[in-house]
Amino acid sequence: MDSTEDITYFRERIEDLSEEITMLAALLDSNIDETVFEIIEEQVEWTRLHYSISGLHGCGNLQSFLYTLAACLSVMAVAPTTAAVPPQPLVAVWQWQDDMGRWRPYNGKVSVFIEQSMQQRNGGLSSSNSSISLGLCDTSLASYIIDVPSLKQFRQDTGKMRSVCRILYSQSGAPGKGVTWEWANDEGGYTTYEMDICIFLEDSFNQHLTVVDLYTFGYDYTIDLTQNVQINKFSGFKRPIVRRVSVPPGGPWLQLRNHAGLEQRDTASAESAASSTVQEGTFELSELKVLLADLRQDIKKSEKANEKATAKAHERLKQEMKQANECLRQEIQQANERLRQEVQLELRQVLGKIEERIEKNSLN
Repeated sequence: MDSTEDITYFRERIEDLSEEITMLAALLDSNIDETVFEIIEEQVEWTRLHYSISGLHGCGNLQSFLYTLAACLSVMAVAPTTAAVPPQPLVAVWQWQDDMGRWRPYNGKVSVFIEQSMQQRNGGLSSSNSSISLGLCDTSLASYIIDVPSLKQFRQDTGKMRSVCRILYSQSGAPGKGVTWEWANDEGGYTTYEMDICIFLEDSFNQHLTVVDLYTFGYDYTIDLTQNVQINKFSGFKRPIVRRVSVPPGGPWLQLRNHAGLEQRDTASAESAASSTVQEGTFELSELKVLLADLRQDIKKSEKANEKATAKAHERLKQEMKQANECLRQEIQQANERLRQEVQLELRQVLGKIEERIEKNSLN
């Protein structure tokens, strides 16, 4: 699909998700059939995968929104029916976008620092409200700052800018435990895999698998978890990989308000816990609606940017055609002039020969 078709497609998908959120808000007031959530989650997951395949990067918040929605649906699905058991909390993982458009996570320590800085900024506790210096957390990142309003990572020594985003994951998985997997790059360092691959490798590692394939993630590599190497399936070239465990990305994003009440077994406490759970779920729905509104704004901006880019492209093409026509006209004029000169030269030569013959005949 081209960019215009992508924007139209995702606008329709976001409208569908908006209806699902509204339906979810209504369902939270009654007993929910788990099948309903399975259907919604399946649709959200399909949308997320389609976004990943299509490579649309015009809507920067879309991937974060879909991950967030899928995670929140998973938590809310059990909230009304299993109020005596706290839903699994989520953690925020901050990530940066590489040159191929793939999202790579910061390590746990840096992600915690960014999240805390954002929370302080939102709460009015931070004096610096426009940027976050990553060097305050990790000296190796001293040249990097994050511009908060634009959510861009800026490298001060080169001027390179990259997008950053905040994505939620289950606290029980690899992201929540601060686990990342990295591969040895050509510069002598290590590069972190995308978080989806980190989760896949960690799950495979915990299942004691020996060899796994990254084909489903778009890579022609296999991973040998016994030798800790990445293998190119075509060339056989091997790169070392490493599993790192850093500081977990911090406390849960979704929390129940009354944990003490959940530990009590009497009916009144259970009802109170259920009410608290529903209220918390409703609060998170409002968060999703805010994200949804941001997405609509992103799409409008993308449409305007696309219109401007199209107009500029048309104007540039018009100018190029005008220049090409002018060059062609000049070449035709030059060719005509050369032809005229050549014809005149040939005529002079012919006339000269005729005059010579006439002169010879007159002498005879």
